[in-house]
Amino acid sequence: MTSTTPRIGIATREGTAAKLVAAHITPERTRITWAGDCLPYTWDGQHLTLHLTDHRAATATTTREIDLPAKTQLALLLSDGIHSQAHDDLMALVHEHATDAQALATVLVAATETGDAGYRDDATAIVIATQ
Repeated sequence: MTSTTPRIGIATREGTAAKLVAAHITPERTRITWAGDCLPYTWDGQHLTLHLTDHRAATATTTREIDLPAKTQLALLLSDGIHSQAHDDLMALVHEHATDAQALATVLVAATETGDAGYRDDATAIVIATQ
């Protein structure tokens, strides 16, 4: 495995919403495209950055895309069951598990909380380690 070969971790808990994500990875850049209620984050080794702030207008037919910043170590696409967690909580999990994409995806899904009525939203995490 070369340093330009990404490592990808995926974890999910069953839900009813549809989501689609695609990554186009070349030595020059990584482009992420997604549809549905997902949010993209990047981790540069110190900061967890959200790249889209208004997802409420998104529908299953809305697609978005970003080119990852060059300093990106991890790209995370998180469904609403995960990205509704507090930013500091997400950042702590990313910091702790940044070296293992699969472990990070798994703990992100496991950390989702059950609401007051006992409902747990669907949860999907896709983690792409780019370095």
